[in-house]
Amino acid sequence: LGEDIVNHSVNDILVQGAKPLYFLDYFATSILNSDELYHFIKGVNKSCKKAECVLIGGETAEMPNIYEKNRHDLVGNIVGVVEKSKIINGRNTIQPKDVLIGIPSSGPHTNGFSLIRNIYKSNPSAFTPEIISQLATPHRSYLNEFNLLVNNKIDIHGLCHITGGGFDDNISRVLPENTKILYEPFEFSPIFKFLQKTGGVSDKEMKKVFNCGYGLVVFVSPQDAHSVLNIIDEGKILGFVY
Repeated sequence: LGEDIVNHSVNDILVQGAKPLYFLDYFATSILNSDELYHFIKGVNKSCKKAECVLIGGETAEMPNIYEKNRHDLVGNIVGVVEKSKIINGRNTIQPKDVLIGIPSSGPHTNGFSLIRNIYKSNPSAFTPEIISQLATPHRSYLNEFNLLVNNKIDIHGLCHITGGGFDDNISRVLPENTKILYEPFEFSPIFKFLQKTGGVSDKEMKKVFNCGYGLVVFVSPQDAHSVLNIIDEGKILGFVY
């Protein structure tokens, strides 16, 4: 969970072109358990080191009258930096004919777990230890991929971190007015195929709730698309702007 909250935060500022500088965490619970706090901070520290982001402080709170037993509130705050001239704002720079390239997620990341829990309650026997492990894989950071694109002088027209609101809503937020996406057919990744089949979830609902296998979407010109796929070989063309 510590890795989740840092990597999610890194990605949220990354889509504007900002690189992380420092991070603060907050851990609140009914009764403080030092082992739980230790593992949370260990995860935060691990991801901060990978992102070359300094963990400069944090806060813990024990509030038995506020939080239920074995329930926690985990919060993170990140500060990053980007030159004003290099801020990425897809609403200003995404153009018709731009290509959407998706970079795979490590799983559901940090979204859709209310639906996952409901599916689990109805079909607990379907959730093998392997499936549960996949669902609990930490949120992936895309800082390395971003650095590769920048270092190779790719002109990024827009970036989209697929989080709350799922696949469809997040992408629509970065589009200029009067533009739409023509999507290429693509399959959900195996873990999402499992959730859809086990829970009987429609395609529309899947794309509303989950990242469906792609945690970051990069918008580039058709001329740069081939270069991006060479730089990030796991990338996949998801569609086009029109």
